[in-house]
Amino acid sequence: MRKDHLLPYLPIVLGIVSILSIFTGAGCFLGVALAVLGIVFGFITLKKHPESTKLCYTGIALSIVGLVLTLLIVIGFIAIMVAFCFA
Repeated sequence: MRKDHLLPYLPIVLGIVSILSIFTGAGCFLGVALAVLGIVFGFITLKKHPESTKLCYTGIALSIVGLVLTLLIVIGFIAIMVAFCFA
């Protein structure tokens, strides 16, 4: 059995956890880090396991969604804080 037989599932797990981390207190920083790791591991897995492209692209897509959602929440939070500080 290969040591890296679970590698194609890693980007999917990181993408899902990055989306779910939005609902935690430290989700801003954790979500961005996990999403970036999911994207990086997705492309690494594409190179190592060309037979599992669907899993890789799904993990990359989930990680991108997690990254965008997290960044939108961070930008919205900063905008609200600035609006209240200067109001």
